[in-house]
Amino acid sequence: MERFYSLPKIDGFQDSSYGNDSAPSISKHLGDDFYLQLWVDYPTSFKHLSDFADSNDYTQYHLSLVNDEKSLHDGLLSTNDLAEVEKVINIISKFKSTIGV
Repeated sequence: MERFYSLPKIDGFQDSSYGNDSAPSISKHLGDDFYLQLWVDYPTSFKHLSDFADSNDYTQYHLSLVNDEKSLHDGLLSTNDLAEVEKVINIISKFKSTIGV
């Protein structure tokens, strides 16, 4: 996917995009085999360029908790608000040992 927008810069996250992904992503290792992955699609003003443009509930950001070893890929949040994403990331990072990560 050709990208004309930049990925958000969030502490501890690195570009984890792969060439055939529908959208680019950044991820942060949490411990053991768990990591957070934030998929970043086109801004809503350019959603017509997205593979998911026809979706009635299109959102730019999709945050997931992932563990490839356990085939876990749980969607935590879908939103157009990056501040909301960062708030959830901060909560998870602060309490990750409490939630078993």
